[in-house]
Amino acid sequence: MKYKLLLIILLIAFTFSGCLDSNSNAEDENPLEDYKYGDIAEYLNYEDDSMYIAGLKTFEEFGEVNEGTFYVDEDSDYVTFSMIKGTESNVGAVTGPMVYFKMTISTGEIIESEFEKYDEEVIELTDERMIEIAEFFMDLINEM
Repeated sequence: MKYKLLLIILLIAFTFSGCLDSNSNAEDENPLEDYKYGDIAEYLNYEDDSMYIAGLKTFEEFGEVNEGTFYVDEDSDYVTFSMIKGTESNVGAVTGPMVYFKMTISTGEIIESEFEKYDEEVIELTDERMIEIAEFFMDLINEM
C-alpha cells in the first residue's frame, strides 16, 4: 500500500512539474538540464528568474539536507535567498532553521535578513557571507 501511494504521489509530482508533458519541446526545457551541477546541489531548477535548490552542497552552514530558493528581480534591482536547513528528524518535508535575505544588486547591500530558530538551532550569517552567497548564485545563473 505504501508503494502504491508513493507511486501516485510521484506521478502527480511529475505531472505538475512537466516531466510527463508530451507537448514540451527543447525551448521549454530547463536551462540547467545540460549544466553539471552535481557538485553544487542534488537538484537545481532555474526558471523565470527563480531557482529552486535542494541538497545544496556548496555552503556548509546549511548541512546536507536543505531546501531553498534564489530569486532575481533585475527590474527592481534586488535578489532574495531563502534556505531551510533540514534537521535529523526530517520525515518528508524539510523542516529546520531558516535563513532569508534580500540584497540590492547594484550596491551589494543587504537590505533585509531573517534568521528563524528551530529547536533552539539558528543559522546566523554575516553580511559578507550573505553577499558571497548571492554573488555565487548570480554568477551561476550568468554562466548558464
